[in-house]
Amino acid sequence: MKKSLIVLIMCLCVVSVKAQIKESINIKLNCAPIDYNPKILSSPNPKSIHPDWKGSEVGLSWSFFSTKKIKNKDGLFLFGNLISPRGGVIAKGCYIIYSEWECSK
Repeated sequence: MKKSLIVLIMCLCVVSVKAQIKESINIKLNCAPIDYNPKILSSPNPKSIHPDWKGSEVGLSWSFFSTKKIKNKDGLFLFGNLISPRGGVIAKGCYIIYSEWECSK
């Protein structure tokens, strides 16, 4: 029963994120924050701050490697991995607000 409930909750979360996506394009971009403390998100919604990044400590030396560009009613977002200044992946599969980062191919 407990496993079934967990699976159901996970499926609902995936459906909820997919419903928020209007357009998704596969891309490869390397990004750097424009200013200190850009939002790290758990879904493509500016209000869905990732639980591990509520008090964001992301500085200008951090990077974000994007694999998808997502456009929806809330704006333009990127999906990918957050990279620390030392080069390690710190957060896999998170979202950022495109306008808070400077990106290049």
